[in-house]
Amino acid sequence: MHPDTQNLIPPMKSPGNREDVVEYFRQVLQQLPDLGLEVERWAPTENAVMVE
Repeated sequence: MHPDTQNLIPPMKSPGNREDVVEYFRQVLQQLPDLGLEVERWAPTENAVMVE
């Protein structure tokens, strides 16, 4: 991720920076070590990228 990125990942209440997002997933993966993530699709917008 770009150092200036802002990401809103449910259930986050406000966008987080790169470190916030890494820490969020670190905590999730500690609780669910077998969880995997796979990008289904993505699309650019005027000032963002939507990832599903």
